[in-house]
Amino acid sequence: MPQTCSVCKSSGLSEIDKELISGSALRNIAEHFHVSTTALFRHKRSHLPQKLALAKQHKETLSAENLLTEMADLKDRLRRGVEQAEATANPAAFVAFARELRQSLESYFAISEKIAQNARGSGGDGNRLVIEVRDLGSLKS
Repeated sequence: MPQTCSVCKSSGLSEIDKELISGSALRNIAEHFHVSTTALFRHKRSHLPQKLALAKQHKETLSAENLLTEMADLKDRLRRGVEQAEATANPAAFVAFARELRQSLESYFAISEKIAQNARGSGGDGNRLVIEVRDLGSLKS
């Protein structure tokens, strides 16, 4: 049975990972956290890349959620503009706001669909929302 990583079992794991990412010397980290330099080397080589990939994925998820939130705010502001233009009987403003609202809705739904496709492609758990910036370029009119 393989041995469990002593660095992963350490109570200072998150601090150790930060030190490894920042490029601190293994010898200094080992001395400070009372682990061997060999264990640090193995941990850095085997476990840190996986953690960094998960962190990047989490950041992309948050970015997609933030984008949808900002788009929802924009939709609300444009709807208010349409309502105000209609209330003041300003046809030019009404048409301009309506046009912008339509484009905003098209973008919002295209992005939402892309996120849903990515979620289904990642195993269909529906909890992961990932969208890549390069995918947004195809959404511009």
